Amino acid sequence: MKDKRKARKKSQMPEASNKNRTRRVVRKEKPKTFTKRFVIFLIVLFLSIFIVNALRHPYMKVSQIYVTGNERLQDTDIISSIQNPIGKNILTYNVKKNEKKLMEKDMIEEAEIKKVFPKVINIKVKETYPRFFIEDGEKIVYISNQGRVMDSEEIHANTKNSLINIKISDYKDDIKEEFTNDEDLINFINEINSSSFVDLINQLNFENNRHIGIIIKDMRVDFGDLKESSYKIRLLESILKDVESKDLDVSSIDLSNGKNPVVEINEGS
Repeated sequence: MKDKRKARKKSQMPEASNKNRTRRVVRKEKPKTFTKRFVIFLIVLFLSIFIVNALRHPYMKVSQIYVTGNERLQDTDIISSIQNPIGKNILTYNVKKNEKKLMEKDMIEEAEIKKVFPKVINIKVKETYPRFFIEDGEKIVYISNQGRVMDSEEIHANTKNSLINIKISDYKDDIKEEFTNDEDLINFINEINSSSFVDLINQLNFENNRHIGIIIKDMRVDFGDLKESSYKIRLLESILKDVESKDLDVSSIDLSNGKNPVVEINEGS
């Protein structure tokens, strides 16, 4: 009997030791200080504080506005049409909305607004307005500064007096967009419109392609053909400035010889 009890005790000993081992292995994990949810909360909180401060901070308020491309409209007219953004936060300024507002103005064909952080707004516009007219019998066709035919109903009655008369022999009134399909002629019109003397021009005569005529006040200019037109326009600008500075009474200027212009001065000038 004693031997059996000893055997039972011996057989029970390993089981007890195994339980003790199991209990030693099992450990309670300590709770984490920064859980995933808590980290996300901190990030959202930080971003919210940053955004609120950015919206309120004076460093992000518009303080300068630059307008380019306008020839007729004043900077103040353009800025006021988009509700002067000076002092407003540049982050919340709606570019697309204000570009649409500019496009609603009669003379603005294209508009682009760009933010230059932290406090500058650049506005670039492309204007379209009546600059020329063609008399075709009793009909008057108005041409824009871009060389395109304009709807006569949109032209004010007293506008004609301030426009440049274009004389052209092969005018086709069935052209709806541009008054001519001659690209060289369109480019010449655009360059003339960008010149410093455009407001002094009374007439452009394209009836003779080899001797294009320009009347500037009472002065007649034989421009020649359209070859090297950019160079000849700059040359004409230089001559006109010299004439003005010397107060000369010039009757005509001949540019048909290219780099050798001929200037005729009235006697006693």
